[in-house]
Amino acid sequence: MKFVRLLFIVAIVTINLVTNLQAQNIQIPQNALLKQLLRDSISVGHISISKTPIIPQPIEFSQNFQQLIKYHNSLFILIDGTGRVFKATKWNEKEVQFTRVDSTYYFGYNKGSRKLIINDTIFSFGGYGFWHFNGCLSFLTPHREWEMIQLNKEIPYYNINDLISSIANFDEINKELFFSAAPIIQQTVLNGIENDSFYVLNIANRNIKTLGKNIFTKSIFEKFIITKKVETPYGILFDDPLNDNRDFILNIKNNQIYTSNHRILQSLITSSAYALENVLFYKKGNLYVSTPPFDKVDSIKFDITQFKLDSAKLYEVENNRSLYKLNKNLFNIILFSSSIVVLFLFVIVIFFKMKKRKTKIKIEPGIQNDEILTPLEKQLLKDFITLIESKGNCSTDELNNLLGVGFKTNEIKKKARTDFVTKVNLKLMNYFQTQKDVIIRERSEIDKRSFLYSLEIKIINEIKKLLLY
Repeated sequence: MKFVRLLFIVAIVTINLVTNLQAQNIQIPQNALLKQLLRDSISVGHISISKTPIIPQPIEFSQNFQQLIKYHNSLFILIDGTGRVFKATKWNEKEVQFTRVDSTYYFGYNKGSRKLIINDTIFSFGGYGFWHFNGCLSFLTPHREWEMIQLNKEIPYYNINDLISSIANFDEINKELFFSAAPIIQQTVLNGIENDSFYVLNIANRNIKTLGKNIFTKSIFEKFIITKKVETPYGILFDDPLNDNRDFILNIKNNQIYTSNHRILQSLITSSAYALENVLFYKKGNLYVSTPPFDKVDSIKFDITQFKLDSAKLYEVENNRSLYKLNKNLFNIILFSSSIVVLFLFVIVIFFKMKKRKTKIKIEPGIQNDEILTPLEKQLLKDFITLIESKGNCSTDELNNLLGVGFKTNEIKKKARTDFVTKVNLKLMNYFQTQKDVIIRERSEIDKRSFLYSLEIKIINEIKKLLLY
């Protein structure tokens, strides 16, 4: 009995799933918007979301917008945030039939995601759900299921045209989506930070690359986010975002800003009430707009020559920022190294000054002249002066004999000469307040291995006064 009951429950669940997942055909009246999109095989890069349902949708999705996507001969409607995909399979002058081509059961994880078609495959990027803005990429498989694709990083993307939306431009040729990160702080992250950079998603390589940091202030950029916009091959066209009667084109790929000297989209969007519900898109050199009940489509020729390139940039290029960081780090390293070298040289200078100060004999005021030199130094200096006056200089051997070390070893001779010359020089230089040596030592012209010692003639008399003779 329990087994039968279990089989009954399984059967009920299976029938319910089949009922929900089976193909659904929805027929709606033909309108001007659908005619315009179905009339040829020209792809449309991006069509703005419709807040008014184009096809009927269940009551549980009453707050979800609908997204039109045109790729060659295929026209799709996706119900935002649900994973539901409907494809136009039949049409005539009176009706269009949309057939559900997915088997999604669960929903609510990607509201505000970006929808793309590449090589007949539908992709969904980013969106909001379960308290989280995601940067996930998924695609609709041939088995009608959505599967996730791993990327090198996750950057939150969201686009419902409010203050926390991203802006984006799809390069269909290179299969790249250029976009700004959703300017939000994740509810799931403690002390999170707001991302204000631009990125490029290469779907073929499954890679997201940082382009650079947004140069606009937050308040200025919000004006671009909430204004009416349409994607063109030249960038995203904005309708008078700064309220100065100028339209802007932001080219994220080339980091360029274009401005017009008058409003372009204004001729298409004739009133604010009309602007709230309109659907905008670019196709083959023209801008199109339609508003519920989509029984009329207006268009104007788009002329890029009405815009001029501005000198301002959209973002600070990541390579330049990295180079700046590198240069800044290099500068800090050089500055630190230079500081170390300067400090080292300063220590050396202080060391030698202190050493010199230690060896320098300071003569305090009031000290008598005969206290400057020792009696032995006085006598040696008198004999030295006598020798200098008689022959003009004193040889190394003569100085050795004068010092009484003529028959000593060379080491003793050298030490005696150094002690006498250094000490007497320091005392006399200090006394006469001079930076020059008083006792002069020069190499002999005859024998370069020996030295000749002498005194400056001008100072000999002053030394005699010091010695009191």
